[in-house]
Amino acid sequence: MVSAIWFIIAARNLSLSEFGDFALGIALLGAAGVLVEFGFPGLLSQSVSSNPHLARRTVQHVRQSRLLISVFAGAAFFITYLLLSHSHSLLVPFAFLLSMFATASYTTDTAALRAIGLARVDGLMDVASRVFVVLVGSIWLIHGGGLLAAALIYGTADLLSALVLVWFTHRHLERSEITAHAQITIRQAAPLAAAGIIFAVYYRLDIIILAALRNSTNVATYAASYKIFDGILLSVWSFATLVVPATAKDPQHVRVPRTITLAFWCALVCCVPAIIITVEAPWILRILFGSDFVGSANTLRLLMIALPISGAVLVLNSVFGIVSRHLLLILEACVAILAVPITILLVAEWGKTGAAVSTIVGQTTLIFVLIVLFARRYGKPQLSEMESS
Repeated sequence: MVSAIWFIIAARNLSLSEFGDFALGIALLGAAGVLVEFGFPGLLSQSVSSNPHLARRTVQHVRQSRLLISVFAGAAFFITYLLLSHSHSLLVPFAFLLSMFATASYTTDTAALRAIGLARVDGLMDVASRVFVVLVGSIWLIHGGGLLAAALIYGTADLLSALVLVWFTHRHLERSEITAHAQITIRQAAPLAAAGIIFAVYYRLDIIILAALRNSTNVATYAASYKIFDGILLSVWSFATLVVPATAKDPQHVRVPRTITLAFWCALVCCVPAIIITVEAPWILRILFGSDFVGSANTLRLLMIALPISGAVLVLNSVFGIVSRHLLLILEACVAILAVPITILLVAEWGKTGAAVSTIVGQTTLIFVLIVLFARRYGKPQLSEMESS
C-alpha cells in the first residue's frame, strides 16, 4: 500500500518521460532482484533453523555469495537500462543499483531472522523504509528532485535498512567458535532460482518490451494502469496464501479439484472491482495519477479483463507449486517462452494496448494449461493414496 502511494506521488511529480524511465527502472530492478535472490533466502531459513550454531557463518557466506551475484546482475541492469531508457544520466542507474546491493544484504538477514522467530522485524523494517521513502521522497520531488531523486530515495531507504539489519542480526544469532558454515550451494538454489526468474521475467516482460519498441511515455501510461491491476492482485495474493493451509490435509485427488473450485470463486470476486474500474477507468486514472494518464483508460479496461484470470492463477500457483513444483516450473517456463514473441508482435503493432492484450493472452493460456494438466495428472486418486486408505 505504501509503495503504491509512492508510485502515485512519483507519477504526479515527474514528467511522463521521467516517470516512464522510473517505471522501467523498477521493472528491471525487480527482474534483476530475483536473479540476486537466487533461491538463497528459503534455503538459508531452513539452514539456520536446523543448524543455529552455524548461523552467523552461514549468513555471512550467503551474503557474500549474493553480493557477488549482484555484481553480474548489476552490470546487466546497468547496460539494459541505458539501452532502453531515455535518461542520459549515468547517476540514475547507479542510484537504482544502490537498492539492489542493499536488498541483497538485508533480505539475507531477514531470512535468518524469520528462522529464529523474529519475522516481525522484517515487517517493521519494510514499513519503516517505505514510510521514509514516501515522506522524504515526496518533499524531494516536490522541490524539483526529478528522476534521480526518485531512484536515489529507494536506494537510500534500502541501504539504511541493510545497515540496521546487519547489526540486529549479528546481535541475535547464536555465538559460536566454529568457523565452518552450513553448505548452501548454487546447485541447491538453482531450482528455486529458475522458478523465480521465470516468474519475474514473465510478469515484467510487457514493460521491458514496451520500453524497447516504443517510448518512455508509453511505458509511463501503461505502468500507471498496471499498478492498479497489480495493487488488486496483492489483495488476492493474501487469499491465495490462505488456500495452502486450507487444503493441506486433503489428499491430492481432492486438493487439486478443490483448489480449482476456490480459484473459480476467487475469479468471480475479482469481477466486482474489475467491472467498477472498467466503468470508471478515466475518472480513476485522473484522480490517482493526473489528467496526463486518462488516455490509457482503454489499456486499464483491458487489464481488468485479465484481472479475474490472474487472480485465479495466483490461487492455483500457491497450491500447485506444492503438489508438483517441477511440473509447475516446466509449464510456466513454456508459457513464458511462448509469451515473448507474442508480446513483441502485439507491442510492435499496438503499443501499450498490445501489452495489455498480451497479458490477457498469457494469463488465459497459463490458466488453461494449469487446470487441464494438473486436473488430468492429479485429479484422480493415486495408487499410493488408495493403498493408504
